[in-house]
Amino acid sequence: MKKLPTASFLAASALGLLSGCGPDYGYLEVAQLTAPPLAVSLTNQGFSVPVGIAVGISVDAMDSQGEPVDEDYTLRLLSMNASVLGVAPGLEDGTYVVFGTGPGTTELAVELDEERVDHIPVTVLLQQAP
Repeated sequence: MKKLPTASFLAASALGLLSGCGPDYGYLEVAQLTAPPLAVSLTNQGFSVPVGIAVGISVDAMDSQGEPVDEDYTLRLLSMNASVLGVAPGLEDGTYVVFGTGPGTTELAVELDEERVDHIPVTVLLQQAP
């Protein structure tokens, strides 16, 4: 009598239960809310912001199918280097203000329910003289 299929099924079931603990996160959808005086680039693939420029954004966690995450969750954005990029919560849920504090590169960490699920590369550039 073979017990391997049963053991494999139980192991696969346990793995499925463990992976279903948090929201099904795929990517962060980013929308620009304000129009700064200089050009910025804000996508889920990377941010580029000049030093001294602040921009309001709204963010939504999307699942791997491109649909909004349908569970209640707490989303948080964290700058991994505040001397390059600052991040502050906006006035409404899901909104933030990001601002270039110094030239360089860093990452914007994305947390869902206090679990880091993503990171977005960020470049903060010196402002160019007119």
